[in-house]
Parts: sequence; structure tokens; C-alpha cells
Amino acid sequence: MALTEYNYIIAVAEEGSFSKAAKRLFIAQPSLSQAVQKVERTYDCEFFIRTQNGLQLTPEGKRYVDAAYSILQIHRQMELDLCKPGACQENTIFCGTNINHGKFFMPQTLHRLQKAYPSIHVHLLEGTSNELEDKLLNGVIDFSVMHPPIKNANIECALIKDERFLLVVNNDHPLSSRGYYREGFSRPFIDLKLFMQESFILAPFSDPVRDLTDRIFEKAGFLPKNTIEIRGPSLQLDLCAMDSSIALIPQMVSEEESRPNITYFNIEDEYNVHHLLWLATVSGRYLSKPVKDFIQLICTEFDNKPKQ
Repeated sequence: MALTEYNYIIAVAEEGSFSKAAKRLFIAQPSLSQAVQKVERTYDCEFFIRTQNGLQLTPEGKRYVDAAYSILQIHRQMELDLCKPGACQENTIFCGTNINHGKFFMPQTLHRLQKAYPSIHVHLLEGTSNELEDKLLNGVIDFSVMHPPIKNANIECALIKDERFLLVVNNDHPLSSRGYYREGFSRPFIDLKLFMQESFILAPFSDPVRDLTDRIFEKAGFLPKNTIEIRGPSLQLDLCAMDSSIALIPQMVSEEESRPNITYFNIEDEYNVHHLLWLATVSGRYLSKPVKDFIQLICTEFDNKPKQ
């Protein structure tokens, strides 16, 4: 069984959607669907069922995914054991990111990496910070781009982005005309307190981003009048574009996601909080040259992001 097929089915399981998994894997959705169906035919069973919340694993699918995680971990450890410095010109890179973050830096950096290493294979594994930390320590991934907290002292972290939160406002909202510009910023600012009586779309309490947005409201001295809890910035932006609801979105999302009927506003530093992004590796662990070069490309990509 090709390792690629394990990664394909893991991606579909983690995303709960063939279309989202295809974007994450940078392949066409029909190709992904055909690959999964081929594996299902091999075992004469279905791995996924459709529900209102997206694709869910069947009992057979869960057994397959659990085994796939174990096989990939064993394979990665074998590579680390056998591929000594300078011994491998071709290699496989396992990179971790928080959920939905890879699309913000992977296409550009992967294109540059493949120019230098035409035969390189890059596998992107997504998860929560706790899950990524475990995968780092267990040798499943070479490095991770992730948000704090990072608990284990054996993990070395380099700050690659300290981003702002932006206020997302529908262009038809009466307050959308109250923005103002500051020197050095391409996007307008707006007074967050103007929105005390407005409805906000927020991440659920189980999402670490919610802790940060709640701190913003605490600094501003108010709690939203009404809230709608939705996981995932893309859907939050869709709703803002459709009605007069307001959202708080990390800056990195705004750099890749746009809608025809919304405006992103900066909020003043006195209310904002730091949304930190770290590049994490395990202290003392050997990293191949392709991995080191990929890390450097990612750091350069974030360094080149303009001030918003």
C-alpha cells in the first residue's frame, strides 16, 4: 500500500470533506475521490458516511485511519534512523500545522522547495497544538508551524508571526463608513467600541482563538450583545458577507480569504491581543538539508508579509 493513500484517507478523515482535503493535499478532488474508492474496493468496505456535519468515519474507516497513523509514524522513524546527513538526496518531509493554516503558506513555499528538490515529497499533517506537539515528540513530523501553548521543554520554538486580529464588517453596515487610516497601514482602523450593541460571529469556546477574542472584548470593556458560534474562519466570513454580523479574524486569514461585500478593519493596539505563530522543532533531533531549507523558506515567506 502506497504511503500516499494513507495520507489521502487521513486528510479526508481530518477535514470531513473531500473538497477541503483536496485543497489541503494540492490535488484535484476527482483524483482524491478515485484514490479513496480504490482503497475501499480493496477492502470491500466503506470508510466514510455522509452526515449533516460532514463526512464521518465508519468503524472500518476508523480502524484504517488508526493503522495508517501508526504506519506513517513507523515509516518516518525508519527514515530518521537510516537517512544520515548527506546520505539522501531525495527525501520525504512531514510538516505539521494547526487546522486550516497550511493553505496560507504552503503553496508558495512548496513551489520554491520543489524547484530546489524536484523529487521531494511533502506531507502536511494538521491538528490542534496539543496533537502537533505529540507528533513532534513521537517523530511523526519533522517540524510544525503552530500556535502556543507549547508545553514540552524539549521543543524549540522560533517566533515567525505576531499577528493582529481584524474586525470584519459587511460593507452595507451603517458603521462601515466610520473607518480611518493611519500611516504605515494599508487597511483602515475603526473604533471597536462602536460595535457594543452589534451581533458577533465567534469561534466556539473549545477553540483557542475564542480565548483571544474574549480578551479583546475584555480590554474594550464590553461583551457582545448577541453571538453566533461557528468553527472555521471561512464560514464566518461567508456569513459576514451575507448579513450585518461582525467577526474578529486573525490577520493571516485576511491575507488569503476575501469576499466581495466585506471590509477588514484594524483595531487599536490598546484592545488587540497577540496571536503568535511559532515554528517548532525537537531540540537535538537531526533534520535533513531539505527540511532545513523548507523551514527557511517558510520563515522567509512570513518575513515578507506586508503590514496590514
